[in-house]
Amino acid sequence: MLSCGSSQQSKGQEKEKPAEKKPVAEVPPEFQKKPQPKVGVFPVLINHKWGYISSDKKVVIEPKYRMAFRFTDGLAVVSTGEGQWGFIDPEGKVVIEPKYQGVGQFGEGLAAVLVKGKWGAINKKGEIVVEPKFERLTKFSEGVSAVIVQRIYQQITANDGAFINTKGDYAIVPQFDGVTPFSEGLAGVRRLGQLWSFIDHKGNTVIPGKWDSVGLFSEDLAQARSGEADKYRWGYIDRGGNWVITPRFDECRFFSEGLAPVRVTPKTWGFIDKTGKMVIPDKYDNVDHFEEGMAQVSLGKKIGYIDKEGKYFWDPRNKGSRE
Repeated sequence: MLSCGSSQQSKGQEKEKPAEKKPVAEVPPEFQKKPQPKVGVFPVLINHKWGYISSDKKVVIEPKYRMAFRFTDGLAVVSTGEGQWGFIDPEGKVVIEPKYQGVGQFGEGLAAVLVKGKWGAINKKGEIVVEPKFERLTKFSEGVSAVIVQRIYQQITANDGAFINTKGDYAIVPQFDGVTPFSEGLAGVRRLGQLWSFIDHKGNTVIPGKWDSVGLFSEDLAQARSGEADKYRWGYIDRGGNWVITPRFDECRFFSEGLAPVRVTPKTWGFIDKTGKMVIPDKYDNVDHFEEGMAQVSLGKKIGYIDKEGKYFWDPRNKGSRE
């Protein structure tokens, strides 16, 4: 989320018993996520450098990068050094030279780039299509990006949340104290002095505000953090604003391929299913979401991958390290 200015599950608990629910709105067809083509290439650390391996564990892109990320929208973010971020294709060809101070992942043909301290967006040819003038700009989704705009009023600097289209024009004008990207037709927003709510693409409130913080809707569920009564724990709500997985996590992330990363102790992460059951034990220092059946996990400075059964595809204990 863009802002301007948990307790562990009991043993044997496998399914939530939610209270009486409000009606749940379906995801409009135009915002239903379409399956993405598989790339079959994963970033890994080998001898302290990032490269890419195939699904049969063969190195397909030489380990030579300071940092590398998964492919989205056909391109992957890589870094060759401090302030040198660019993009490559799945064959390892440099498509956009590493020259930016910072970048975001491609989405819908555009990617955020940081130029002289301001964020804008480029297309896949590396052409600037949204002028760098924002304090932050998220990955484009459903035709828009959540942005933070800086304004100065009577010598006081303030930041406002808004949404822009792919031309850089406002789809929803600056007016929020915090915003999340749109996902499944909804975006989280916080108005000054209010709790977080969800709006549609017209700016209409669909789910009234009652959360201390929220995340993204994915697979019909969104992360939400309850207030002081629940010790500011995270859980998951449906599109009616009903608790589906009660707030008991210190931190949680969005669902992908039926599983979501959750942190249930001050330090360790695991994965739950949509009933709230812990299906991959919380034993990792950090994790990413599942994609193409694999999730990146960290143990100390070791980084690897697990499958949806929790078995190692690329074991962090004897493969690459950050040092």
